[in-house]
Amino acid sequence: MTIEQLKTLVISELDSRNLKSRVRYSALDKIIPFIKKQYGVGVASLPKSKEEVKAAYEKEKGCAINGAESSVINELYNQLTNVHSY
Repeated sequence: MTIEQLKTLVISELDSRNLKSRVRYSALDKIIPFIKKQYGVGVASLPKSKEEVKAAYEKEKGCAINGAESSVINELYNQLTNVHSY
């Protein structure tokens, strides 16, 4: 599975829960390029720990991540768990 496919799953999940907040989509649009740059385009290269991704993103950003960013990273990992391809 690619990061783009994972992004599509997250968008579908957010839409299904009526979480159409622009803040979450904006956070997703910032996090996905970071993940691709940091870990590559395949989900197999992602760290097993979402906390590791959060820490790396926070370091890259230069300040604490916000709630929407944390929520998006959590949802990325939730979708990985749901598809069992990780």
